[in-house]
Amino acid sequence: SFKSRVDMEREFWSKLFEVADIAHDGNGSLDMQEFKHFVKLISNGKELPRAQNDQLFQRADSNGDGRIDIDEILDFMVSDKADHLIQEKMPVKFAKVLPSSGLNFC
Repeated sequence: SFKSRVDMEREFWSKLFEVADIAHDGNGSLDMQEFKHFVKLISNGKELPRAQNDQLFQRADSNGDGRIDIDEILDFMVSDKADHLIQEKMPVKFAKVLPSSGLNFC
């Protein structure tokens, strides 16, 4: 069946969220450490400066509870709230993640 661009993006970000969460505690939300891992996944393994990471985390954590759940990450990434630095790197990482990770987005 046909998936819209938004549906594919949501699925992509959901899978990366899962990878970042499972790599640490698998509790269904990302703390700062897991969020850093998420950012590394989409930026070719590069870490952002702490201040930029903190700022992005605060922007993504819309309810301010110190954890980012799946709805917050999807809202953050799909609605263009994410920093352009991350979004510019996404297509490169998207191409690299799909074949090598076994994640199936079709």
